[in-house]
Amino acid sequence: MPFATFVCEGDSLRIGNQWFKETGQYLITLKNTEGCDSLVALNLTVRKNTLIDIEKTTCDSAKLGVEVFRSGGSGGCDTITTVRTVFQRKNIPFAITLESPVSCDGKADGALNIFMPDAPIEEFKLKWSNGDSVDRIANLRPGLYFLTVTDNEGCKATESFDLKNPPSLNIEATGIAPKCANEPQGSIRLTAISGGTEPYRYRVSRFTDTIRALPLTIGNIDVGRYRLRIFDDNGCSSDTTVDVNAGRELALSLGSDVTIALGDTIELTPLSSIQIEKARWTPFNGGILCDTCFSTRVRPVETTTYTLTATDIIGCTDSARITILVENKLRLFVPNTFTPNV
Repeated sequence: MPFATFVCEGDSLRIGNQWFKETGQYLITLKNTEGCDSLVALNLTVRKNTLIDIEKTTCDSAKLGVEVFRSGGSGGCDTITTVRTVFQRKNIPFAITLESPVSCDGKADGALNIFMPDAPIEEFKLKWSNGDSVDRIANLRPGLYFLTVTDNEGCKATESFDLKNPPSLNIEATGIAPKCANEPQGSIRLTAISGGTEPYRYRVSRFTDTIRALPLTIGNIDVGRYRLRIFDDNGCSSDTTVDVNAGRELALSLGSDVTIALGDTIELTPLSSIQIEKARWTPFNGGILCDTCFSTRVRPVETTTYTLTATDIIGCTDSARITILVENKLRLFVPNTFTPNV
């Protein structure tokens, strides 16, 4: 009796007490229930299973391994799918770019964003070191910022950006006193500015202007203490205190008023804190023996107020006054020796 059938690769067929698992033709003798022999002509075909081998990559070491899946296929045999997951470091190209720097020393107005040249940003999960998960972060202080990008397979890449603090504005300025004490106004000399962004502007008292070159002298400044403020092109500012001191003072003095008798001569010796270059005494009709001498002698015939105007070597002047009171009294001379017969 002819008989044709198939088995799938890896399986076997049992007829009687015999097992068959290879393709071929077999003549099999069997006994029936009555003890009589019967012949079976077996035509056996071994069909191969459908094998599918898949290799996947991952950057997550927890997902490494081999998985086998069996499913029904065409021809009555299984489809066996083998999935091998291997580790592979994945490159996610992106960069952190500077949208706007921190404008002033210590301010929180910087901004960073992400640039991805090869894929839409929406396909990735973002995580900044400050906790944000957006493609742009703003109101940033100076510091180091990290961004981690994760794709849909769990692969991650991290980049960093050092957001710099701009140099602080530094000012070098001095107050210049007026030449002489009787001159009310001096000046401020601005010698150097560092940091910030040009061009600069200054403001002091009622004056404000653009700084076009250094050093810069700001004139017509009254004696006193001032706050000089400098602004840069970003609106950053810095202050410094400048003192404009009083000018040089001669501190001229003639002392207290003096009383003399009519006909007496008195020497006037002035005191001054600095060396005097020129002197002039008035009034001219006051019995002044030398009206251009620093120290002089006078013989007034009546009570007279004398004025000394002195000038130092740099041209500063000062004046001092003294009144000489003249007593118009008759003086009696009494001899203290006596010579007889004279």
